[in-house]
Amino acid sequence: MFLDERIYLRWAHWIAQGRRLQVPFVAGKGLSVWALAAVTPGAADPLLAGRLLTVAVGILTLVAVHRVALRLTGDVRVADVAAVFYIACPFTLFHDRMVLADPYLSAFTALTLLLALRLADAPRPRDGVALGAAMALGISAKVTGLPLLAVPLLVLLVMGGTRRAWVKPLALAYVVAVGLVAYPVWRFFSRRSGELSKLAGAGGDDSPLAAMVSANLELALSWLWRYWTPGLALLALAGLVVALRTSALRRSALLLILVALGPVAVFASVSRVWFPRYVLFTTVPLVILAALGFRAVLDAFQRRSPASPSMGALRTALLLALVLAPALRFDAALWTDPSQAPLPDVDRFQYVTGWPSGYGSRDSVAFLRARRAERPEGLTLVTPGPSITASAVRLLWASDSGMEVRAVDPSAAVPADAARPVYVVVSVAEGVHLPTHWTSQVTREFVSFKPDGAPADELYRVGPHAPAEPTHAVRQRPAAERPGD
Repeated sequence: MFLDERIYLRWAHWIAQGRRLQVPFVAGKGLSVWALAAVTPGAADPLLAGRLLTVAVGILTLVAVHRVALRLTGDVRVADVAAVFYIACPFTLFHDRMVLADPYLSAFTALTLLLALRLADAPRPRDGVALGAAMALGISAKVTGLPLLAVPLLVLLVMGGTRRAWVKPLALAYVVAVGLVAYPVWRFFSRRSGELSKLAGAGGDDSPLAAMVSANLELALSWLWRYWTPGLALLALAGLVVALRTSALRRSALLLILVALGPVAVFASVSRVWFPRYVLFTTVPLVILAALGFRAVLDAFQRRSPASPSMGALRTALLLALVLAPALRFDAALWTDPSQAPLPDVDRFQYVTGWPSGYGSRDSVAFLRARRAERPEGLTLVTPGPSITASAVRLLWASDSGMEVRAVDPSAAVPADAARPVYVVVSVAEGVHLPTHWTSQVTREFVSFKPDGAPADELYRVGPHAPAEPTHAVRQRPAAERPGD
């Protein structure tokens, strides 16, 4: 359970209790948290329930991508291949299965684009209302979805159409969108939230704008190259070049690249701190361009070496396997052992080796779950400093009155409880250490580790009854000992 997943699930639990209802809006991530509040608080495994909800949102994105590809290219083969690429792309395989806000933004990016194209074909008031709702939901999912407001105008300018017929439905779309998001957006910008503090200048960062933009764009391209893998990335580039040179596809290609790169350019201009998931939405237009590139390669083979339908199908399958081979290797690691996946460095830190990741913490939770099962009277868990494990326990045992979690002052005496056992969790990965004046009154029972071998948590039992050495330690082999990283 990644740190942000735990935060969103905790917020959802509060909302289900009728508390802190505005917290998600202040953070600029209202929609996903409110959706979680309807599903996860009563679930036996809230993390699994939240991730399955994200999978459902990813299916919505997949369908919308297929429809957009069909509308822009008029070729069901391109639409089918775009859907296959969306499923196989490691970027979506990874993030569409986590409790994050970004998959929701991707879904409503695809729906906004689809509904804007539908409005271009047949401007009707009801389509304007649907378009406005899609934009509002995307912005409510994450405030970085504000560029969605430009998508209908891009469709109008690039794809053309009877502009006068657009006026009323488009105006209605903006009235609906602004009306729905005005308050959440105001709440976000009225307070110095965590997301807002990542903008350029918010933290006193005086780096030259050109240098910051250049560095951010280089980062974004490196993330896309890594998560998209060379086969898909090169096909997207080929699809863009071929489409721009084809009169029937030129407008579609221009629209797709603007939807993909326009917001990235905006983020690169204002962001001091950002992460690969911020550009997850780019997968929506890019898989369509990659599918166009795939069709162009197939057509080139067919022109040079005509083949029968059966041989053509075999050729298509072989080419598909070739271009997807790097992506499928990445996918295989995500399915079998995500700690071995070739993630970008910043995501490897966040999700695997760094303190925000759930590795190590998961083992600590399993240890505490076993101790809780042994003690019907319950347990008390205390922490002398920040601890993602303590927060996870507080979330996962929210309905269990027998599991108490407390943060304590490290300068105070070691806590004791005559009614039930007391454990201390020390998050070494977060720079926390056991207070020296506690050492004589506790015994270490468990140590967990990150996949690179670095310690994550140390768990101590208060009192003289525990064994002298840890008996449930879990150690992953250091990275240097593991093949294929």
